[in-house]
Amino acid sequence: MFNNKRFETILGLLIIASLALAACQPQVVEVEKEIVVTQVVREEVEVEKVVEVEKVVEKEVEVEKIVEKIVEKEVEVWLGDFVDKVAIAFDTGQTLAAEETRKITEDLESLGFRVDLNGYSKSEMRTLSKSREYGNIIRWYNSARPQRLDPYEWVLKHGHSSEAGAESKGQNYGDFVCENYDILADTQQAELDEEVRQSLIAQSQELYHGNYSRNILGHPDRIDAYNSDAWDDVEHWPFNGAAGFQWPGQFGNIKPATDKTQVRIGRTSDAPRSLNYMNYAWFVEGYYVFDTLARMDVDFNVIPWAAESWEYSGDNTWRLHIRDGMTFHDGTPVTAEDVAFSFNYTKEHGAAQLSFVWKVVDVVEVVDDLTVDVKLSSAFAPFETVILVSQPILSQQWWENLVAEQGGVAPGEAEVVHPIGSGQFKFGHYQKDVELSLLAHTEHFSPPYVDELLFLVIPSVDGLLGMLTTQELDFLDVALTPLQAESLEEFSHITVSQVPTFRVEYLVPLMTHDPFRDVEARRALAHAIDKDYIINVVWQGAGVPGSNNSTFAPSHSAYNPNLPVIEYDLDKARSILADAGYTWDDDGLLHYPTDDAFSQRVEEMYVGCSD
Repeated sequence: MFNNKRFETILGLLIIASLALAACQPQVVEVEKEIVVTQVVREEVEVEKVVEVEKVVEKEVEVEKIVEKIVEKEVEVWLGDFVDKVAIAFDTGQTLAAEETRKITEDLESLGFRVDLNGYSKSEMRTLSKSREYGNIIRWYNSARPQRLDPYEWVLKHGHSSEAGAESKGQNYGDFVCENYDILADTQQAELDEEVRQSLIAQSQELYHGNYSRNILGHPDRIDAYNSDAWDDVEHWPFNGAAGFQWPGQFGNIKPATDKTQVRIGRTSDAPRSLNYMNYAWFVEGYYVFDTLARMDVDFNVIPWAAESWEYSGDNTWRLHIRDGMTFHDGTPVTAEDVAFSFNYTKEHGAAQLSFVWKVVDVVEVVDDLTVDVKLSSAFAPFETVILVSQPILSQQWWENLVAEQGGVAPGEAEVVHPIGSGQFKFGHYQKDVELSLLAHTEHFSPPYVDELLFLVIPSVDGLLGMLTTQELDFLDVALTPLQAESLEEFSHITVSQVPTFRVEYLVPLMTHDPFRDVEARRALAHAIDKDYIINVVWQGAGVPGSNNSTFAPSHSAYNPNLPVIEYDLDKARSILADAGYTWDDDGLLHYPTDDAFSQRVEEMYVGCSD
């Protein structure tokens, strides 16, 4: 199958796949009463627990589909030839990302890799990340939203096979496909014993870590600055600061300290891009226009919001009682029909930003005018902290009319000019690349103390800082660097806040593309990332490094301190490559190995992922 000049890993894999397809038909894999031994560390005391899993997961697994996912693109690896050029994609809107990836590029080139460094706009990065057309490595991030306080979304989206592949449009950007990881991820979400659940999450991190699937650069602090002379009751939210509006209610509770009633918020880019809530493009701003069923307060307690109360009624069903008297911004009442429609509609049409909700919700049924039953497909531990704080309420009448008027277009593709919700703020106006206006919804059950939120696009951070010093802006929708914050110290009307976050900045190799189908190449990459340089020099000390590649920040409850630290060591990275059979030519350029062990590694791709 291989000769002295090259081998084709795809050929071997397809032969195996064809034999498998001939021998078996698509089948349902069901694991019953599997015994999983977990290790839990609490205050340096090891507690061994045996978890009896009645039914881990039911899903159809087709051999052909698994093969298609693994070999989505036919790639030939040539024995002894140059290692494929590495293309790194980064967001030009993140100014620090350019220096991070420049340093990483420099270190990879010192190891003999040929590297192309490519900058894209945020909207381009979103498209490339979903389509997996970013090259070999993507430098990306996950922000600190309230529903991410629970580890569920991180575990599901970062490593589950349902989020892999371009067809999924998921956030498993490296296309990590691992049966054992899926089992752990599916089991933890149904585990109601929190201690056992945390141990399952720790195991999933160990498996993810062992495959060098994602390199965690670090977790930055959030540094904000705002006009404290103009506004009272500004809450400095843990993990999100004073001006990061990822958390609903961030600007719903502030009060004017003067006669100003318009809050002017500066940003460097036009965040909405689309006003369609069924499209990921208007997800965060939408939390101000659309109510959710519950919210988190500044102490991370789940508090009733559009749902006044809820209770578990058995058989994986939760009963929700909707607040009476709520209205949408067009004056129509909010009913249980609208709440049921919201769940079922986003599930039916696969709203990507809410996939972590509708993947576990089976159906929502109306009980009476103000009551619904949410029926889950299986037990789901973080129902309150994930589903209730995430699912928006949509107007059934408004959405059905909109889609009908546009000829039955898919809801996510509909043109939305004036969105209607029931939240604390209603849509005012939007001028692309200039401004977005949200007006107070005075009939809301918790009306804001201000009349308007006006988001202004100012292309540069220096421009934002200047307008803050002259009080033309009140808040900045950007995280500042320590040096930028220091420049504001002389202005008495400006308050600066700095808080740690569980935001994750990371570098992901695409594991279905060479050279990173080889776990040894991924391991070498992990040791070629100078995280101390990134934190101390690029971030100016404002953050903590992802030293052990735990997905979770040290401040997060799911952080796993037992993962081994991956030190920056270019000599070790070179040694890893040499021991794996890689060679260098007279120009110092890296070449693929020529042995069968390399062929085997490339065919398997993942370590510890099947018994």
